[in-house]
Amino acid sequence: MLDWLIIGGGPHGHHLAARLLSSGKVTAERLCIIDPHSEPFAVWRRCTRNTGMRFLRSPQVHHIGIAPFALRRFAESPSARGVAGFRRPYARPALALFDRHCDAVRESFGLAACTRLATARAIVASAGGLRVDSERGALEARNVALAIGGGDCLQWPEWARELREAGAPVHHVFEPDFSRAFMPPWEHALVVGGGITAAQTALALVKDGPGRVTMLSPHAIREHMFDADPGWLGPKYLRGFHAEQDPGRRRAMIRAARRRGSMPPELAKRLREALRDPRLSVIEDRVVRASVADEAALSLELAREQRTLEVDLVLLATGFSPRRPGTFLDQAVDSLGLPCAPCGYPLVDPTLRWHPRLRVMGALAELEVGPTARNLSGAREAAKRIVTSLK
Repeated sequence: MLDWLIIGGGPHGHHLAARLLSSGKVTAERLCIIDPHSEPFAVWRRCTRNTGMRFLRSPQVHHIGIAPFALRRFAESPSARGVAGFRRPYARPALALFDRHCDAVRESFGLAACTRLATARAIVASAGGLRVDSERGALEARNVALAIGGGDCLQWPEWARELREAGAPVHHVFEPDFSRAFMPPWEHALVVGGGITAAQTALALVKDGPGRVTMLSPHAIREHMFDADPGWLGPKYLRGFHAEQDPGRRRAMIRAARRRGSMPPELAKRLREALRDPRLSVIEDRVVRASVADEAALSLELAREQRTLEVDLVLLATGFSPRRPGTFLDQAVDSLGLPCAPCGYPLVDPTLRWHPRLRVMGALAELEVGPTARNLSGAREAAKRIVTSLK
């Protein structure tokens, strides 16, 4: 039986594994990460490639290593030679630097040997721990940590879903089978969304694509350096958050704090400058009706401008739906009697324990960690809470 089984091989799962091993409380032989992808950090890297991300939004101290300034030290080492460094303000790392550091952390802790290719299907109680069933068999562990992303909770507007079902070229930039490098030919692409992902995607399409690009945003550009006030990283806001015992009110606080649909000022500036190119336009509006005009065109009726857009490719940069990620967890909620808030998310203790043998990270931990739970800072906070609670 394993001591720890981590479900999810992204940045959150790798950081927890590194923390557990560095603490000396767990050995590599008794730890396992399971993930359905053959390459490490596969979902993170697919999503960042698809959006054309160049620099992270978060500062240098938010990474998957152990020491706060490990990424800065790595950037000054020969291992980082040839990649961009940091961008002001807040010393935000280049994506290439961050990714290379992730690989270095994985290698330094020997996490490749701890990783198995598998998709979790069910979690059930077993003698002395939990059993995780997958298509490749079952694993038993004294402790299980959920470090899953929100890939099964993508936000699809109803009109886009209907077009997709009709066979139209409509894709969500975060869906598993989409790759910006292998899109069908297009002349006029529509990017739907008003935040950082939409802006990055639109800029990447204009830079590399063959035709016109329209970014359709439901609102004016919202400039915020971070997607939540830095006060949420410490007691400034968390004191009041943790004092609130009602999970419904905590959920409301998270919704109010999270700056959905925003982008950092540097990206907003790049977007405005790019509008000098006649191939790019930004429209503040929303689609009220959509249809397939012919084999090569989609007809999208807008609400405010009362006009129709003709495009031949739609890319959704609409983020994630608010429902709890991890549909396979429905079974565990029933069989293990896991407590959930009215919003469907886990009710956990301060050590992120959902069950005596089950911990959570990422979105699943946000009713305890707060609005930054999904971010790299949230990964660090969650791993710290879990590891420091171990005897």
